[in-house]
Amino acid sequence: MGSGYKTLSQRRSVLMKRINLLVVVATVAYAFLDKYLGIIVAPYVYVGFLLFAAINGLLIRYGYVEVAKVFGLLLFNIMIFIIATSEPFSTGMYLQYVTAGSVALALYGYEQWKGALFFVLLSLILNVIVFTSEVSFIPWREVDTQQANVFFILNTLIAAVVSVYAFMFYSKTNYESELALKANEKLIKAQNEELLKTNTELDRFVYSASHDLRSPLSTLTGLINLSKLETDDAEKSKYLDLMNERIRAMDTFISEIIDYSRNSRVAVKKESVNAKILLESIADDLRYHAGKGRIAIHWEIPEDLAIITDVSRLKIVFSNLISNVIKYHDPDKEISWIKLKAEAVSQQVLFTVEDNGIGINKELKGNIFDMFYRAHEHSTGSGLGLYIVKETLAKLNGMIKVESSEGEGSRFLVTLPSAL
Repeated sequence: MGSGYKTLSQRRSVLMKRINLLVVVATVAYAFLDKYLGIIVAPYVYVGFLLFAAINGLLIRYGYVEVAKVFGLLLFNIMIFIIATSEPFSTGMYLQYVTAGSVALALYGYEQWKGALFFVLLSLILNVIVFTSEVSFIPWREVDTQQANVFFILNTLIAAVVSVYAFMFYSKTNYESELALKANEKLIKAQNEELLKTNTELDRFVYSASHDLRSPLSTLTGLINLSKLETDDAEKSKYLDLMNERIRAMDTFISEIIDYSRNSRVAVKKESVNAKILLESIADDLRYHAGKGRIAIHWEIPEDLAIITDVSRLKIVFSNLISNVIKYHDPDKEISWIKLKAEAVSQQVLFTVEDNGIGINKELKGNIFDMFYRAHEHSTGSGLGLYIVKETLAKLNGMIKVESSEGEGSRFLVTLPSAL
């Protein structure tokens, strides 16, 4: 039956090729059988069938499938008529009209029902003429009863095999179409769900982004107005520090928006990177964060651990995770620390970012990777960071999960393929 043909036209082309091959095999079989039984048949009869198969094969090969269908079915019906009218009914040659009708139905199908109906009616009409007329276009083929029985069995087998094959082909085509339809339905459903998710996130993004961008500007405007009225230099300096803080918050938020946009649109770029060197550079870049100076970093990463991934995206992931540790460290604890650990397991690399910070309420843990979600009342962030981490890891075929206890600290577990 064959499989893997992507279009109905291609599958029908394959069916025609196989029918063509059957015509050649059947012609050769009839020639040998006639020779064996001593039946005299003009050579042009065999040549005609072989020439018909050759022409039809060339039409199919060069892409003239529709022409080949019409030419093949029309000439096949005529050739059966010529042979059937030149030998006794007992040979069963007329049974090949069943073959012709079955092939017509398979080649045209329901979508071209007029073509299918035309050739089925043509086969039926020619079959009736064979039974009701005495016309003969080639010399009469004399066969005795025993020989006729042999040919009847052969014609019956050919008609049965081709008819069953054509039916199975048509059924398989319908089955594959149904499977393709179901697959498309699943794909459309998945795309609709993704579109709904995107639209929901876009609505939230526009609302929250406009608020988070306007809020620092409003604060800056108020601080500027207050500083204009202030005559004390010390107070003015405080206002400038507050302005600087709001500008830094806005800059961080804009950077997060850029990271989110790049992750959504920029293709993944694979390159090899040393895990420890990368994380050390990220920690070094964050050295000016408020509070970092009092946080000890414990390293448990092999010096030679390498990973093939998108380095820029990996930086986004761990910059967010490490900056969160700094941001949410517990100032009431005498010693604050962060443990950065990585190990290769099978074809994966397992990263751990652990701290003894303020932790996360267990009832809130399930929401921390949502867009614009803030797990702490005193949070100064946008709520985009961990959402970006999750989306970025999805691009890297990675995963993240969190273990945390309020007041004790958090442990973020990141799993990435060692080679993307």
